[in-house]
Amino acid sequence: MSCGEVRCTLEERWRHYNPQHVMWNTTYLSSLRDEAAVLNHAVLSGMPSENPIFVSKAEDFENLQHSEHSKIFNKGTNFASSVVCTVGAKVMFLTNSMLSERGISNGSIGVITNLLPDDEVEAAFPTKDGIQVLHLHKTPSYFQTNGVEYKRVQLPIINAFALTIHKVQGLSLPDVTVALNSNIFSDGQAYAALSRGKDLEHLYLTHCDLEAIKADPEAIAEYERLEAKAEQLNTPHSH
Repeated sequence: MSCGEVRCTLEERWRHYNPQHVMWNTTYLSSLRDEAAVLNHAVLSGMPSENPIFVSKAEDFENLQHSEHSKIFNKGTNFASSVVCTVGAKVMFLTNSMLSERGISNGSIGVITNLLPDDEVEAAFPTKDGIQVLHLHKTPSYFQTNGVEYKRVQLPIINAFALTIHKVQGLSLPDVTVALNSNIFSDGQAYAALSRGKDLEHLYLTHCDLEAIKADPEAIAEYERLEAKAEQLNTPHSH
């Protein structure tokens, strides 16, 4: 695809942007953790006021002792320090523990359908075999850093009206919204965000600044080297 074709395709997706549709039906991808948190809070605050709500707080342990070192846990596990739970909240499942049994994997997007006693929830996830409903309770996530054992106990979900691009790398999401603007600051970050959608029909753009698309200079240099090598191999040698 040429640069002109890329521009036309992205601008076409930008014209399909509908704020009301995007807010409730897609996952907004941000390069900034704070922006994703603010957007999640804004959407959750707009949920019907009669819906009960609770916040699931993580329990953190360092060598079996309670720990308050939240920064270490934020780097060592994908489990969140807190999850806002209310009926209708969009969430993302965080493990592959239900992959073989229910077809739900890390990155599956679902909706909380019921709040249960003991800070547990019920959530529904669409799969290729239909809607799967899970009864979710707090589970442990283990990791080790510099010989120290850490454990975070939390619901295996995160709020998913908005997520960071870093959080969803390698995942495929059903519907994605991206802001192609100056907030996308890293090489390759725009590609990582745009390629999370399953197809163009499920990709939405709030902004369309093509300057946000930046390639890694080393990747460009390697591509040019390989292109030159291929051209050299395809050039007939004179005798």
